[in-house]
Amino acid sequence: MDRADDRTVGNEKGLTMISITDKSFRYTPSFNTDIRKKFRKIEQERRAAEASSKAAEAAPVNSVVPMIGRRSAPGS
Repeated sequence: MDRADDRTVGNEKGLTMISITDKSFRYTPSFNTDIRKKFRKIEQERRAAEASSKAAEAAPVNSVVPMIGRRSAPGS
């Protein structure tokens, strides 16, 4: 087991986070956080991801044009 596996903890979604017993973990008291700012950032990231997925969906669906009138020669 490598050192990174010792420092992270998985959850039911398969995401990992640093364990509170890891020396790099820094506790932030609730009075030092700005929950509105955090949720605003999450909402902006969600909107950006949604916009990029809409742009990908807007690509032409029928980008392949059938080749009409082109047939293979008999016996080929």
